[in-house]
Amino acid sequence: MQYRCWVACFAVCLSVSGCGSGDSDPEEPTVRNPNATLRLIEDVVEFTSGDFEVAPGDEKYICWSGRLPADRDVAVREIAAEYGPGTHHTFLGWTFLQDEPEGMTECPVLFKTTWIPIYLGGVATSPLKMPEGAAVDLERGKQLILQLHLQNTTRRPIVNRVKMRLTLQPEGDTFVPAGIYGLDNRMVHLPPQSTDVRTKMTCPANRAMNVFAILGHMHKLGSSLRVFKNGTETFNQPWNFDEQPITPFQMQVNLGDELGLECAHHNPTDSPVEYGESSETEMCATVFFYTPYTGISGCINAPPKE
Repeated sequence: MQYRCWVACFAVCLSVSGCGSGDSDPEEPTVRNPNATLRLIEDVVEFTSGDFEVAPGDEKYICWSGRLPADRDVAVREIAAEYGPGTHHTFLGWTFLQDEPEGMTECPVLFKTTWIPIYLGGVATSPLKMPEGAAVDLERGKQLILQLHLQNTTRRPIVNRVKMRLTLQPEGDTFVPAGIYGLDNRMVHLPPQSTDVRTKMTCPANRAMNVFAILGHMHKLGSSLRVFKNGTETFNQPWNFDEQPITPFQMQVNLGDELGLECAHHNPTDSPVEYGESSETEMCATVFFYTPYTGISGCINAPPKE
């Protein structure tokens, strides 16, 4: 099975207004510090991006790298993100095989095969909490990569930053490794003026999993997302583009079980809408968070390569 991590995306449609009275324009936001910081405070790693600026109508990917402490083990039991306007999605992972450049870089790719995902989310995505006795196992001294997909739908520049908080397992405690498994259906086609268009995929699980949380993902035209195991519905989420939570969800998956994903969309526009990364296109995907993690995997349903 081939798997590339997808990320939960949505447009931020917040207007930027000034404070005070009169006809004068509000002060333009300015970038104060473009450099990221990574620091260990007791049992919490704080990874904060540098300031970024997004011009009106602009959309881009920016990455920052940071190095984990080399003098202690890093096993993460909770991940939370703090961000606001301009953030289309957040991806946190660690690099293997090849390090990324130090500092801030433009990274206009959805995912690199040299990245191992840890956390995916957008504005209003809830913290990821591992079950008791489970943690994401990271190696000491490893490089973290923080990728932001930025989009400004307002008429004024946006300056912002993102902070990731990784709460660590106490050193010496034993734990079961946790990780992700994804389903990504790229065969999305919504005809003009269509309603209740169902996009479905199935995939045989290539490992046993104790699923403890789920993060679904569609864009503006989604209406519901459903998950199946061996033909029986196990999860049904009415879709709200502005609230994309990581939902606690228990499902035992055995090797060879048939996993299914179904997304319902509507398209009230006069143009067809296809699969794509922009929030003006559509997606149908989900991520399972599970134990015991044995390596990144999942399924993609994509058109055949020409």
